[in-house]
Amino acid sequence: MENKRVGIVLDEPGIDVNAIGQGFGATTYGLLCTPEMVLSALADALDVVANGGVALLEVEAVKGHAPSMVQSMR
Repeated sequence: MENKRVGIVLDEPGIDVNAIGQGFGATTYGLLCTPEMVLSALADALDVVANGGVALLEVEAVKGHAPSMVQSMR
């Protein structure tokens, strides 16, 4: 499965997604690494959006693929 990917890998060089979002006027949340962090930030972000703002959440995803995805790529 070398070089097969789903989605985009942005790991080199490190990209400061929050700084980019702030530059566009967004309220940013991240790096969110746990489900609890995501839920908390999402609740805040929904309030921001409900009040006419823009919110950006940077969520860390687990590297790799689910077994079912691996099987479908063979």
